[in-house]
Amino acid sequence: MEDRKVQIIKLSIELIKKYGYDSFSYADLSKTLGITKASIHHHFPKKDNLGLEICSYLQTHMLEEFATILSEHTSAKIKIKNYFNLYANIIKEGDKICPIASLEAEANIISKDMRTIITLIDDSENKFIVKILNMGIESGEFNIVGSVEAEAMLIASTLKGALQYARIHGKQYYNKITTQLIAHLLK
Repeated sequence: MEDRKVQIIKLSIELIKKYGYDSFSYADLSKTLGITKASIHHHFPKKDNLGLEICSYLQTHMLEEFATILSEHTSAKIKIKNYFNLYANIIKEGDKICPIASLEAEANIISKDMRTIITLIDDSENKFIVKILNMGIESGEFNIVGSVEAEAMLIASTLKGALQYARIHGKQYYNKITTQLIAHLLK
């Protein structure tokens, strides 16, 4: 059976993906998990403690996903598509968005420590994309005009925005965006 602390973190991430960080409470967690709020406070005395653990959990899992994609013996084009699929999987879950994007949207209410971890996650994501883009440039698959780093930021920002739009316009919106991004890279 999964550790109670991890259950709380995972449920919190699901609530963030659907409603946002500020929109759920310990009462929501206790009701869904069938435990008391005191039990949650035992693991996370303040919501900021929980928020920091959520950010660390997300960081660890994103880095694992990125390492898996980079270790695949595939082309840069397939690697970037596999990266796009990480976000597409969120759409399959229903009316949800990237938990990092959700936390970024609430930057004015989350703690400085949470913002620091999110910045590190963003930096890791951009470096990951840069690696794929550089692989694609070296193999002749991609043609990047301008800064590779800026292109990576453009891709990450576009995907997170596309997820938000897909909540209203459906998965096809996200698919059109990712198809266009691939076409853009291959020019």
